[in-house]
Amino acid sequence: TYKQSIYTIYSYIQKSELCYKLWIFDSNLDLQDSITLTCLNKQAFNPSIKVLTSEDKSSILIYYQYLDINIQFFAIDLNTKSVIWKYNWEFDLEHKDSQDLLKILFDNKKRATLIFNDIKQHNKNTQQFNLFGLSKTGMTENNILLHSIEIYNTDWFIDNNNNALLLLG
Repeated sequence: TYKQSIYTIYSYIQKSELCYKLWIFDSNLDLQDSITLTCLNKQAFNPSIKVLTSEDKSSILIYYQYLDINIQFFAIDLNTKSVIWKYNWEFDLEHKDSQDLLKILFDNKKRATLIFNDIKQHNKNTQQFNLFGLSKTGMTENNILLHSIEIYNTDWFIDNNNNALLLLG
């Protein structure tokens, strides 16, 4: 729900493409608008689509993994009812076995953050987290190295008020 409306996003196959459509209903469940957001080349499978919503509910991130080697992302602004950025994340197959994707976060500034745990560093009694930010301007990378701090049962959160990531453990 956003601004007294209900937004429904679904996928369907049209000819040779996988398309995503947005339906907007008012509070009486009357259809107000129907918009095709984007169409992608048809995949050989029906992907398991995941959706993240920003805390202020003004945007959503839709993503799905394809063949365990890449993840398709696209961010949608509900104010403009348009796709604001797309990204195809391809895993580095050389480092895939040493990287564990812990979490994907989506903030109010329409940025996605992918958080990886570097397993090789963890085996050396050092924890390293690799953070990748995806946004309209492209991709950024940051690394967090915890030398002598051993953290178990970690979880990551976004603090939109302070524009920060939180690591709890």
